[in-house]
Amino acid sequence: MPILDKLRDRFTKEKTKSHVMLGDREVEVPKLTYTKYRRMIEVSSQLPGAITTLIFTPEEERASTALHLFDIVAEEIFEATAVLSEIDAEWLKNNASITEVADYLVWTYKRNNFAETVKNVRSLLRKEPTMQEAETTETTEQ
Repeated sequence: MPILDKLRDRFTKEKTKSHVMLGDREVEVPKLTYTKYRRMIEVSSQLPGAITTLIFTPEEERASTALHLFDIVAEEIFEATAVLSEIDAEWLKNNASITEVADYLVWTYKRNNFAETVKNVRSLLRKEPTMQEAETTETTEQ
């Protein structure tokens, strides 16, 4: 069974997890505060776009897309993980496996309910109906 399938199976069975292993250290899955978010953005320029791409990638293409994106943003992934975990990035690169880092980031995503956040932001960004669209809706409802 490919590694991504194992990760997916494990994550779909558990709703939340408070701690994961990075190398030989057990670390807390963090609550993403605004301060940590800003620090994470400072160390990553391509990572937010890569994550967004992955979120909106169809399920059947997600594994290959994730591997491709990882190759592009690996350095930023370790830097962002360092910010979130408060563990030195060089230590992470030398001691934490790629699977552990992926596990940590996925659980951080789940704990902070990013899917719901994205959904809420999208609803806020919906355009206001034009006067003509509003009149058409009112006519249709009557």
